[in-house]
Amino acid sequence: MDNLKSGAVGELQTACELMRHDWHVSRPETPAPFDLVATNRNGHSVLVQVKSSEMPVRESDKRSPRYRFHTSRNNGVTYKKNDFHFWILFAMTHSVWFVIPSREKLKSTTSWTPSGVNDPLEKWRNRFELLQKV
Repeated sequence: MDNLKSGAVGELQTACELMRHDWHVSRPETPAPFDLVATNRNGHSVLVQVKSSEMPVRESDKRSPRYRFHTSRNNGVTYKKNDFHFWILFAMTHSVWFVIPSREKLKSTTSWTPSGVNDPLEKWRNRFELLQKV
């Protein structure tokens, strides 16, 4: 699957997961620095930037396969601190989401190793409850 299609699938699957967590989800009608608007029952809304990676890739024989998330815009420009409230990184093959407040610094290519017990992203794994705390 090409990157554009993979990104669209990742956004839709993330929207479905947000709905399973009782959020209403919409997409901006005009170009915006975020992908989704999630609103809870109380009318509290958060802006979400979704980055997805289809499958883990082995970069060398000495490294475990890992998902790679490119956390800059398509033109290489970095996002501004107030462009959105949360990153949601979606590892597609493993159906794992990482819900990360936008104030957290991410590398321009952030990675996750499924077998990595001490992987730094693990503390954000499936943390949808954080969306309530903005």
